[in-house]
Amino acid sequence: MLRQQLEQRHPRSDPMAIPGDLGAMGQSFMTQSVMPIAEGSSPAERISVLEQILKSKETEIFSLQEKLMTMSMCPATRAAAQDKVSITTCSVGDIVLLCLDERHDHYVVFNMGTTLHFLHTDCLETLSLKNRPGEPKKSWVLAEITDKEYCQAKKAQNRFKVPLGTKFFRVKAKPWDRESALQREQSTSTSQSPSTNN
Repeated sequence: MLRQQLEQRHPRSDPMAIPGDLGAMGQSFMTQSVMPIAEGSSPAERISVLEQILKSKETEIFSLQEKLMTMSMCPATRAAAQDKVSITTCSVGDIVLLCLDERHDHYVVFNMGTTLHFLHTDCLETLSLKNRPGEPKKSWVLAEITDKEYCQAKKAQNRFKVPLGTKFFRVKAKPWDRESALQREQSTSTSQSPSTNN
């Protein structure tokens, strides 16, 4: 980005080529990501602007990936996926398994992905996970995701006990209603059963 800005200010200087593996898409992405940096700004200010750009782009990528997965599911697939515990995605509406992770001293979503999903502390009481002193903590609980927030550890010492700079999600969830799930399953199986004509 700094090279592009120098290129614009000094057109006679030789441009630094964008790596070939980025191609036209990478070139477009980098051009759209350019934000004005005030002349004479300090390196720290420039780094701060670049970090903001990076965070916004990462959030956008995660959002687009989720939309793509949702769009790729046909109505029949969505119906089959209802009330099934998800281990590959963690989107709003997913039924997930929340497990107590003693390393982080927090409940996390059991997920096959590499990004951690921590349960928001506001949901502990709703999910009956807030225990009294001396009581053992529940090991796991099923819940439905209601909200999702992209975060990054800004301090080395943090409540989630993750290294500085670690990117993760913080999710909110509500109790999974087993009775409603059974009713939906029964109504689905009834509608799919073949009708008999006398």
